[in-house]
Amino acid sequence: MKILVTGATGKLGSLVIENLLKNTTPENIAVSVRDTAKAQHLKDKGIDVRYGDFDKPESLKDAFKNIDKLLIISTDGDNETRIKQHKNAVNEAKIANVKFIAYTSVGKADTSTLPLAIVHKETEAFIKDSGIPYSFLRNNWYLENETNSFKEAISTGTWTNSIGEAKVGWALRKDYAKACAKVLTTNNHNNTVYELSRKPVSVREIVAIIENLTSKKININNIDEETYSNILKSNGLPEPVVAFVVGLQNSIKNNSLDIESKDFETLLGEPTTSLEESVEEIEARTAEHIAKRAIACLWVIQVACDLDNQKYDDETQEFVFDVLSRMQVLDELTDKEKAILNRDVSQQDVINMVWKYEAYWVLLWALGIVDALNYPESIVDCDFAIQAVTSVESFDEFMQKVQLRDMEEILDQADLIYRYDWACVDALLKQQAAPAGLNASVVMERHAALNWLIQRDGDWDHPDVST
Repeated sequence: MKILVTGATGKLGSLVIENLLKNTTPENIAVSVRDTAKAQHLKDKGIDVRYGDFDKPESLKDAFKNIDKLLIISTDGDNETRIKQHKNAVNEAKIANVKFIAYTSVGKADTSTLPLAIVHKETEAFIKDSGIPYSFLRNNWYLENETNSFKEAISTGTWTNSIGEAKVGWALRKDYAKACAKVLTTNNHNNTVYELSRKPVSVREIVAIIENLTSKKININNIDEETYSNILKSNGLPEPVVAFVVGLQNSIKNNSLDIESKDFETLLGEPTTSLEESVEEIEARTAEHIAKRAIACLWVIQVACDLDNQKYDDETQEFVFDVLSRMQVLDELTDKEKAILNRDVSQQDVINMVWKYEAYWVLLWALGIVDALNYPESIVDCDFAIQAVTSVESFDEFMQKVQLRDMEEILDQADLIYRYDWACVDALLKQQAAPAGLNASVVMERHAALNWLIQRDGDWDHPDVST
């Protein structure tokens, strides 16, 4: 049996693969990705990495060849684009004679008032009409979507809330991933619909848990639709984006995600992660952790620059390893960074690492070394970025320069850059230039770094820019 997962380098997809490997061997797993270089770590594990682009149906012919079970993880973008992409995938799955399709949908997709439910309703219909046996995994809502709210509440003592007393069946992404893997590796799931919702709770109930865990009093600031809209506009979001986000929140306020269902635990055969445990998993990085990440990142970026200019030799390699050891950051190196240092990379890997300057700049800002994150329209001051690390002789000396910013300030930046990135992605999908002079590459790298700062399970090599 051959299982294929689309979107396997994304946050949910990565977790699905992790769970599949617990239940089957790598040779039974394939992935379809638009950039095979980003899936090298999966190939190294023995997984069959295939090129597939939902915007290029012809690429899916080979991607879906000889596949028994297919997991289609819903794509990102505007509704029209997503519907077209999903339709392409379903059509090619039928042509390739795929035996079973699992699809990540949304709660009560056929009747939901959520703006994004349109995509899922249409896709479910495509799959049903294809005649291929299916399972619809109707994910309620990722608790990780509330990360910024969690952090802000702990930092400021206030949870600003636009959904009132509405209840939501929040769960962690890892639980949804476990459910996906279960459907793909067990039988008797043909033509099933699973409403994957934990017991719905309100913001007030989440706040009570946070108060218990932190021993801090947290107030709830309920804001109306107009106030919420004005906040988004003041953060520079384009009108179409504001309308979408406000519509989404308004639908949740009207109980679109208040779904009672036992499907989650029944499918898993065990309880989902408790809300208390889930909240505990979302915590800030320490100053020391951020500082070590920054130092390691800068030196690897410099190596990437040397590689790009063909100036990295054995002597330089030895020197860099000595510095990393002296700065106490050897253990902080990621797999991609190790590959750069060992010259086991492609030219594209080198270029991607050089772009990490922008993510590294965010770390310097979070550490208080950079005064401000300017509007993301141009690249960083490289000379200053280099001097910030190379001017010190030890980790302790570097830490003397550090004054970690308040979580509230970091969260504000994370929220702002998320919205900038959303606007850039929306423009790209419409084949338009990034709005308001934004540099889309700078925005994306900042988004990745800020999410890493506020997500304990954030992966520097494979950043999550979906939230």
